[in-house]
Amino acid sequence: MNVTLAPEFDRLLKEKLEAGEYRSADDILNAAMELFKEREEDRAALRGVNAGEPLLTDDRFDARLEMLLEEAAQSGEPTEMTTQDWDDIEREGLAILKSRRTS
Repeated sequence: MNVTLAPEFDRLLKEKLEAGEYRSADDILNAAMELFKEREEDRAALRGVNAGEPLLTDDRFDARLEMLLEEAAQSGEPTEMTTQDWDDIEREGLAILKSRRTS
């Protein structure tokens, strides 16, 4: 497989090799792909949270929570919770508890 890097990534790769931080270009690209894989897993986890699934409490929990907080900050101005909002949250929570007890 041949890969063409953007000039800034090519320079960075060469700098890291010259500094002896990595043994080969393959090592650098594998490290980069590992980070890409983690990012994609985090994005999938966040899509799950947005669909109502619980946030996984694994070794990536802190990073994923930080991503959720950033997403919330970028979503616009906060709005004040209403009595209806709290009632909806309580109803949904009770439904989750009830479904867990019956399964």
